Amino acid sequence: MVNDIVSIIVPFYNARTTLRRAILSALASDIDNLEIIAVDDGSTDHGAETILLADPRLKIVAQPNGGLGAARHRGICEARGRWICLLDADDEMAPGRLRHQLAAFQLAGERAIITTGSRYLLLNGTVRIQAVRRGFPLYSRITDMFCRGHMRTDGAAMFMTAALCAEIGGFDKDLRLGEEDIWSRAIANGVEFWNVNLPLYTVHFSRTSLRFNPRYRLRDTPKLLARLEMLIANANDPTIRRRLVDFASVRMKMAIVTYFYYDLDTRLALLNLWKGRSWSRPPDKALLALALFATRHGLSSVFFYWLHFFRGIYRRVVHRLARPS
Repeated sequence: MVNDIVSIIVPFYNARTTLRRAILSALASDIDNLEIIAVDDGSTDHGAETILLADPRLKIVAQPNGGLGAARHRGICEARGRWICLLDADDEMAPGRLRHQLAAFQLAGERAIITTGSRYLLLNGTVRIQAVRRGFPLYSRITDMFCRGHMRTDGAAMFMTAALCAEIGGFDKDLRLGEEDIWSRAIANGVEFWNVNLPLYTVHFSRTSLRFNPRYRLRDTPKLLARLEMLIANANDPTIRRRLVDFASVRMKMAIVTYFYYDLDTRLALLNLWKGRSWSRPPDKALLALALFATRHGLSSVFFYWLHFFRGIYRRVVHRLARPS
């Protein structure tokens, strides 16, 4: 490992139209001591051809398709730097991102994950700023706010030392995404979260983005909840335990709302369940895991919080699920 090099991990899958923009934004960083590792996750559109640049800081590696978590894991294994930075292939970063995140480590110490504010460019042309708060200092500790869902940052805005990434186990290559998993393990290990109060990361929404594929995002839900349950059970420090419970409740609520908002199959399956039929589809099992998790950890108030958006049958079905057998 070479001291002070920043390794920027850019996984990509069929991102031919956006990949070059992401790579050029990383190369435009106002620090020179960096390497960019672009991981081709089994693309079929020959996207790597768009970034055949004569720049020694760029390295391209390829692997069979395994998902975002596996691609990030591969990139981190290839990294030589002291610092690990993430960048998604359909997004871009501001030139000052690395400089500010490195400066934040002077206050936070190296057992921290540093995030930044984000600019979300929505499909209708609207720009939404996230994780930037008026009156907040430029660099601030946000651990409790992050765990409670009061400060939502983009998963690809993470920045940490390679040593910390290895300590908490990095990205699980068996998970399709894995951001919530690495966040929960970081919380369990007492890692603090800090934020740079500037929009230094830009998220471009598109119809092909994983942000529009809730099935892809939610397929790991039962496994993630099982791991959270284990982390909560093994947490001896009351502060860490409280943070894990807060984090679990927020992730659970977001997953439930996403299921009901996007997934017609789940809504129909719940209707069938209410009529006395049995569970049969994988998404239904994931929703049942959410309900059981809520009941075991006394999170039923959070589990039912979202119900004011819905009426009638959904209320009765979910109450039945959460009721102890």
